Amino acid sequence: MVSPVPRNTRLAEPSFMGLRLSAEAFAQLEDDGHKYELLHGVVVVSPSPDFAHQLFQGYLYELMRAHARTHGAGVVVTECDIELAADVVYRPDIMFIAKGRLGGVPKRVQLAPDLVVELLSASTRNLDLRTKRDDYEAAGVREYWAIDVATLAATQFTLRDGKFVSREVPATEKLVSEVLVGFGLVLSTIRRAIDDV
Repeated sequence: MVSPVPRNTRLAEPSFMGLRLSAEAFAQLEDDGHKYELLHGVVVVSPSPDFAHQLFQGYLYELMRAHARTHGAGVVVTECDIELAADVVYRPDIMFIAKGRLGGVPKRVQLAPDLVVELLSASTRNLDLRTKRDDYEAAGVREYWAIDVATLAATQFTLRDGKFVSREVPATEKLVSEVLVGFGLVLSTIRRAIDDV
């Protein structure tokens, strides 16, 4: 097991950033309180999301989870590592895995989710729309939503013959999932719910 590097500081600094690891070694890292991902063999740390991001993520997660449970469709989880390749481990904001695919409750998720949701921020936009998009496509994620929390516009990527086909969805138009059957929403309704907090 890889342990955090001791620091002579009162602030918790990312201990593993920049290490070159396999997904197997990455899974053995101790939790030091930071959000790490493995980007083609290199450990990277993501900054903590802001409050608006967290509120939006929470509302969307609750809606998706309730729908999946009501219809027995599968599981919806948030902030869980998924191993997509021997050197790629991501922690999507939200993911859906269809019923029967997990075969129990694994310690590590080593399969492509059916649906992945990433909430875009200034610091993650390029990574989410390029590298992660390509990796989700290569791993066989059937549907990927990249949602801009500021504008509430979304890009919906759907896997067709091994390649993503994209569709832009404005905040006021209904975003409908092809894999979480029957689930859809107008993203601006979440903003109204958040504004009522």
